[in-house]
Amino acid sequence: KWQYFRRELVNLQTWVVPWELRIKEIESHFGSAVASYFIFLRWLFWINCVISLILIIFVAAPEILTADAKEAGDRKTMPPDEMIKSKHLLTLWEFEGIIKYSPFFYGWYTNKDSANGYRMPLAYFLANLAVYTYSFVAILR
Repeated sequence: KWQYFRRELVNLQTWVVPWELRIKEIESHFGSAVASYFIFLRWLFWINCVISLILIIFVAAPEILTADAKEAGDRKTMPPDEMIKSKHLLTLWEFEGIIKYSPFFYGWYTNKDSANGYRMPLAYFLANLAVYTYSFVAILR
């Protein structure tokens, strides 16, 4: 019974790890060198997920929840003359239009503390420091 349980646990682990079965299939057809490339891509994907989560939790979400568009002035409100072409493909391709006035754009974030005491400049600095530290540690592992 113990061996059966261990085998089922290993099978469950194969199902839980994303793309494990696909990578095993690629490895069986093309060899371990090609499979290692996809394992590396999976590793990069997870690093990017963690980095995105850090930045969303500590920078983007507080700014979106506590931002005051009137206080920010021109950074968060789109002028009417730009609104006409704001959703055209070429405008979006050049990261202008609605993207320029969204949280995707660096200039959208305030450099002041919020009314509830959240210090956005410090949070931005510490979140980026955490991202760089995590990247460094993940690469060294």
